[in-house]
Amino acid sequence: MTLRVVKNAVAAIFLFLCGCSVHMNDQGGVYDKTYHSDVKSVLLLDKFSRQTDVRVRHLFFDALKNNLARCNVALNEVQLDAVSLDINRDIDAKIKENNADSLLYVLTTAVDLNQKSQIMGETFRTKFTDIASRKTVWVNDYNISIQSFTLEGFTFDQTRQMVTKVANSIFEKLQKIGILKNCH
Repeated sequence: MTLRVVKNAVAAIFLFLCGCSVHMNDQGGVYDKTYHSDVKSVLLLDKFSRQTDVRVRHLFFDALKNNLARCNVALNEVQLDAVSLDINRDIDAKIKENNADSLLYVLTTAVDLNQKSQIMGETFRTKFTDIASRKTVWVNDYNISIQSFTLEGFTFDQTRQMVTKVANSIFEKLQKIGILKNCH
């Protein structure tokens, strides 16, 4: 009995000290219930915070691309010059270049840092725009945070969890509201 209690105590201490997990809060959004279109090609425009590792961009893109492929929807990513004089013209050129019918915009709106300037959480705003009508048909906010007792910022595994959760949630939401159809 004593050995069992000791094992449980050690396990509890280990979970307490290393029990880092990523928590995602879908803060809600709005969508146009009248939107009906057959989405075939999406252009991803991501504006993650400067503190976000470049690998995050690749992980997010790959996760979202794999999800959208289940609906026979192509996903391309646009990298914009941060000091462009005409960002709209640059986006239009990328839309034509990729023959996109939709634009998915993902923007970091807030970053929570600890005292060591390590990321402890981020808030994202997502927008889905129909290119033909130039109309935003869905907007949603997400908050990602680490539930960590060590306060050491996101590890790469937590980053992978975060990116996957956001990509999956975006995909599921777009399916649920009817923007993405015929998914398998």
